[in-house]
Amino acid sequence: MPSKRLRTGTLILSTKTVEPKLNSPVVNSVGEYDKPKFLDMEKMTQKELRRLIRNGAAENITQCGQIHEPITQIGYSSGLYGCNGGLLRGDKTGKLYAIIGRTSAMFYYL
Repeated sequence: MPSKRLRTGTLILSTKTVEPKLNSPVVNSVGEYDKPKFLDMEKMTQKELRRLIRNGAAENITQCGQIHEPITQIGYSSGLYGCNGGLLRGDKTGKLYAIIGRTSAMFYYL
């Protein structure tokens, strides 16, 4: 199907449906698409992340946090320019770690 250009400049490439491939990692054994991992995470605000740190429920690892255990991302904060924070949980201890802001720690752990 040739591409069409709308008056606003938006490009539409195709409108046909895509069939799932059974051996693909995102397709389960029934042939349905699995839900992406990021949809299991909770979306939160930076204000909520700061409140968790202030109450002592989470440790702030924004500047120089070293985590010596396997971690799982359980929450994220996003804004106008993309992801700007995250909430992590230690797999062994269950301890919560929070990253606030677009720092190198966020790109290292998330």
